[in-house]
Amino acid sequence: VILEKACYDCHSDKPRYPWYSYIAPFSWSIQGHINNAREHLNFTDWKFYSVSEKKELLQDCIDEIKEDAMPLKSYLVFHPKARLTSGEKKKIISYFKSL
Repeated sequence: VILEKACYDCHSDKPRYPWYSYIAPFSWSIQGHINNAREHLNFTDWKFYSVSEKKELLQDCIDEIKEDAMPLKSYLVFHPKARLTSGEKKKIISYFKSL
């Protein structure tokens, strides 16, 4: 559930598009962010990643969360519910380390 609220809009094939995402130029910017995010990591395609890719991606995720680099601050402006509490960060990091 935490991953869904904070990560899936950009890092999966199941984004929830807000109403303004259908209006240019917002639509271009939003889709560009999503495309870029999916190039780095797409949870929908997780089963297709090799073991070494998964390890690297999980460590990247842990680092990004620890550095407060994800979710993007620009995303949080319009999606404040995606902001991770320190407890949620600990849960995600613990979960990623267990995989």
